[in-house]
Amino acid sequence: MLVPLLLLPGGHVRHDVPAIATAWRQAGPPRRLPFLGAWPAWQRALRAELAERAEQVQVTSVSNGLESPRLLHHPVEGELGQRYLRHLSKVTGAICVASPYSAADLEALTLAIPTGALPLTLAANRLTDSLGALLGPPLLQRPRFRALLLELLGELP
Repeated sequence: MLVPLLLLPGGHVRHDVPAIATAWRQAGPPRRLPFLGAWPAWQRALRAELAERAEQVQVTSVSNGLESPRLLHHPVEGELGQRYLRHLSKVTGAICVASPYSAADLEALTLAIPTGALPLTLAANRLTDSLGALLGPPLLQRPRFRALLLELLGELP
């Protein structure tokens, strides 16, 4: 069984996963599941996490203008990626913001990130390492997402 633990339909989902499945077909037909970010339960968990973060920001914020929550993700190419981001924005109520994780000027990125933004990354990377104090931990270090992933994987045949 091939379970892509990827959150966006980027190059790995579009190119690498099909190549792996092709190689595995030599041993028999692999069962392929959609990438993790496409799973409705995962999207509901993102929506719940963003809602909680928005409540926390509301309580601690002194500004009158409340912004929509932000999901920071690595840039994706092509119409499939853009269509998915529109869908994710609709499902979660968040504005999806491409944030190059290899950006040399993290100071500019820091200024552009509103309070309550959520990094759309499973594990630590340059973005969460550099801006962890502002963003918090990656998703698998958050109890909701770790428990959900273990539950979803445990339910697979």
